[in-house]
Amino acid sequence: MCGFFISPTSFDQKKANFLFEKYIAYRGVLPKKELVCNKYNFKFSRLPIVDVDAYQNQPYQYKNHVLVFNGELYNYKDIREFLEKKYEVQFTTKSDVEVFLKGFITLGPQEFFKIACGMWAYVISDKLGNFYWGRDEYGIKPLFFMKKSDKLFFSSSQPALIESFDNYKLNNNILRRFIVTGFQDPNSFSFYENCDLIQPGNCYYFNYQNKEIQKEICLFSDKKILDKSLREVIDEVIISQYPKEVNSSIALSGGLDSSIILHVLSKNNLNFTSLSLDLLNAKKEKSLIFQTIKKYKKQHQFIKTKSSELLNSCKEIIFNFGQPLRSCQPLNQYSLRKVASQYNSKVFFTGDGSDEIFGGYTQGFFFFLKQLIDEGAKENLIINKLNDFKDLVNFNDEFPKDDIKKLIERKTNIFNQDLTWQKIFRNEKFTLPETPKDLKSYCDFRLFKHPMPYWLMTEDILSLVNGIETRIPFLDQRIVYKSKFLEKEKFYYKGKNKYQLRKSFSDLPDHISNCKNKFPRPSDTTEFIFENEISDYIEKFLRSENFKELFQIDHDYFLEVFKFDKDRKCSLRADNWFRILTSYIFLNK
Repeated sequence: MCGFFISPTSFDQKKANFLFEKYIAYRGVLPKKELVCNKYNFKFSRLPIVDVDAYQNQPYQYKNHVLVFNGELYNYKDIREFLEKKYEVQFTTKSDVEVFLKGFITLGPQEFFKIACGMWAYVISDKLGNFYWGRDEYGIKPLFFMKKSDKLFFSSSQPALIESFDNYKLNNNILRRFIVTGFQDPNSFSFYENCDLIQPGNCYYFNYQNKEIQKEICLFSDKKILDKSLREVIDEVIISQYPKEVNSSIALSGGLDSSIILHVLSKNNLNFTSLSLDLLNAKKEKSLIFQTIKKYKKQHQFIKTKSSELLNSCKEIIFNFGQPLRSCQPLNQYSLRKVASQYNSKVFFTGDGSDEIFGGYTQGFFFFLKQLIDEGAKENLIINKLNDFKDLVNFNDEFPKDDIKKLIERKTNIFNQDLTWQKIFRNEKFTLPETPKDLKSYCDFRLFKHPMPYWLMTEDILSLVNGIETRIPFLDQRIVYKSKFLEKEKFYYKGKNKYQLRKSFSDLPDHISNCKNKFPRPSDTTEFIFENEISDYIEKFLRSENFKELFQIDHDYFLEVFKFDKDRKCSLRADNWFRILTSYIFLNK
């Protein structure tokens, strides 16, 4: 909902203002507000969602502390009441920002974050020149940091920090690995060599006296959540995330997760706009969406996209993101948010995160089977499970018994799904994360390493460039904490993925609750990537000195492979060529 840039007053403030306008001002709709405190300049741009009439609340000052806060504290009313009753803390605004700072100071980070629910990136400084900073435990909101000598720099934008100094350098090893494998965890690796990364769920502390930085893990653990049913928790979360002061929209798919959000909002008579993408590879999903909007009597808009519009969106996202993109999906999601902004929506709901915490992915099912085999399950049980989940894994016939283990091994090999692409690069070898061992570690891997951290950062950019804040109810701390105590063996049960979620929402329409298919986020990458204008960009990169420097490979060979794929509109390597495209745009931005 906001953006900020913090720099020492000794830093060139003309340059700081230039970088703020270039990379951060778009993150808010109100004019920039500045505050000088303890020899630091705090610049802030606000997109108001809560307490929309209060311009004065950021940078927020209290008892010689100053706070900049990007995000939302969803249960701020409960925390405010708790602080008033137990600690006699007084409040002067209706803002969640005031509750965040006073809760942090009063309780300390460990106790405060045990009960705080929301998404945030924050920086706090006190009168002594000490600093505290951190991000929510799922990394929904971005925060970047640099330390030069004993001076600190913070920003909501990585490019703003990188361009603060003239000696920044690309990490070619990370870029090469990204192009070849598609792996990028922005919480662990940067495309730049001199930018520090802030781990989600940690509170960092800079001691002004000894100039040292320490950190401690601060996670949500309010056990009162366990006294409630899963349905009660989800209902509570979605309603608490619904903003009463601004308009909302929802990205509606044919699947379970967004339909649950629509279901809860509708049952509580809360108004919102419903939007979906109208893409070639989403025809079956579109028929389910039609049934949903008819059932709930919702006005709905299907949105088509054009290649020229997608290319412009791609350039804008990469410019603000400061790194290339993995797939075409963010470009289409940008289009959804652009239309939502035309409806004057300020909040955009998505069903992201549900697959990670409730076992929704097709690949997760194969990790589930792998776990059963490791626990000694007999082959007949595995075959019966495969038959039960034919619709989920898209098997039309019974699978030969002799190939079961090979199938599971292949399906659980995360980074080698397309060996043909990696063979093209021949001698390129990269260090990659270990393959998860079971279903739980697979779900955690997707949530904390790949690809959710990358997706959350892209989602933040493509929302805010349209003046919208994305809200992700299934990554609310209350739901994720509750999910940790569910039986993992029932994530895939009775032929359905996310079984506990379906069971909790038994009042959903049959076409939603009984659908056994998994619909990937639609993108139509093949249609986009082989357009002539797009192809020109790819061929330019393959011929460029940048490509030669990165890989030391004959570009003629790559041009032949690309021509082969383009002539046949081959979908096998479409995402790979998309990474080539966005790497070229990134290097030439």
